[in-house]
Amino acid sequence: MDQPTLPPLSYFYRYLWEDPELMVVVGDAGELFRGMDIYNRHFGIAPVDDADARDFKRLLTAAGLAAVSLSDRESWGWNLSLPDRQMGFFVAAEPEGMLCGCLHPTTRKQQLGFVQRQKAGEDLTQSHFTPQGSDVVHAVERYFVECEQVQVRVAANEQGLGALVRAMPGGRLDELASLSDDELIERCRKLAKDGEMKGMGEVLLFYECRCDDEMILSMITNLPADQREELWRGQDALHIECPRCGRGYTMKKQGLN
Repeated sequence: MDQPTLPPLSYFYRYLWEDPELMVVVGDAGELFRGMDIYNRHFGIAPVDDADARDFKRLLTAAGLAAVSLSDRESWGWNLSLPDRQMGFFVAAEPEGMLCGCLHPTTRKQQLGFVQRQKAGEDLTQSHFTPQGSDVVHAVERYFVECEQVQVRVAANEQGLGALVRAMPGGRLDELASLSDDELIERCRKLAKDGEMKGMGEVLLFYECRCDDEMILSMITNLPADQREELWRGQDALHIECPRCGRGYTMKKQGLN
């Protein structure tokens, strides 16, 4: 089954707020969420618990904000395990604006954040960090503070509205420090609407995954022979879920070896 060719598009914008020397990203992921629903229905991906679904959408928005905050596009992979959560979160963002993700059962008891990033033609980089608390969006914020060592605020609500504010060299977040997440989103959107920041670009985000039959087949055939045999365990057909989006694939053993 092919994915519909024109997924819904969400608009995210990057600005320079010159006086306090801040880079600001605002966006509305509502269409991104709609694209995710279409994608999941199309490929029969089962819905998740409401609370997990709400947090996953917020993480999807925050990952989009983080990706748009860079002047050069690159690939991101976010993995989060948070306290008192039975599910771990994964979100991928690609340079062309494609995002996807899934939830997976986890037995970890401690907070853990793991981020992979890669620019075209360069080596993959990996960072580990420790989220503070169980909020997925604040975990994204914590990544920037702990791994990138920059002052940043990130906020995203359940409706898809989000804002990221990052201090440039010499910049300061002082006047935003006391704002709640909702107030931060409202303030940044108002600044953009009133033309009080310099526009630095528009990025369109959409929900889709790179996976296809060929990619899943390659994933299987590239395993060592003993691991392939363990995977099959005497079966003639194998059901595999894409680790990035959760889409199911059925592969037949005949002709693979």
